[in-house]
Amino acid sequence: MTREPTQKRSIEKKQRIKDAAFDLMAENGYHNTSSNEIAKKAGVSIGTFYSYFKDKKDLYEELVGDIYEYVISSTATDLNDPSDDQDPRMIAEQIIRKVLQSHYYKKDFQKEIASLSQQSDEFRMIEDRYRQHVPELFMGIIRDSGLKLRVADPEVSARIVMTTVESVIHETVFNGDGSQDERVISELTDLVFRYLFV
Repeated sequence: MTREPTQKRSIEKKQRIKDAAFDLMAENGYHNTSSNEIAKKAGVSIGTFYSYFKDKKDLYEELVGDIYEYVISSTATDLNDPSDDQDPRMIAEQIIRKVLQSHYYKKDFQKEIASLSQQSDEFRMIEDRYRQHVPELFMGIIRDSGLKLRVADPEVSARIVMTTVESVIHETVFNGDGSQDERVISELTDLVFRYLFV
């Protein structure tokens, strides 16, 4: 049975395991990384590894959750309380900019998440467990802004927008060199603005 650490030393050990897994899975891929390699890189015994995680997949699920928590919290920062004078285009641009910037955090591991999700329903279900909150966040920001939408079905529209934005951002961040970021932000902003508000 795995345990949730409460003491500082145990919390630090668990974090070392997670950091080692982030690095190894980003470099070698999930399938080419073993629990033994993770434990060795983290400087812990394999028994210690299994005291915190049932197996490598359990660890991977927690790492995916950490990534989504980071992306969601980064995107939500400064957007949960938009000022009255913000226009829809500015809100759309801020969201897209924050989503793009957050994809540079542990970029190679995020690329591995996207790859695994495309290869297997099992891994897609792991990601979907966390991913489902992203459209809710997006629509929450729009609702809080008090802006009037032109779309008939905001829930489906939020999924369409976030899937489109995510796809373009994945291509831009995972396969680009950063030189196109501002142009991508500008064009995505225009697309989202025209679809939702014009």
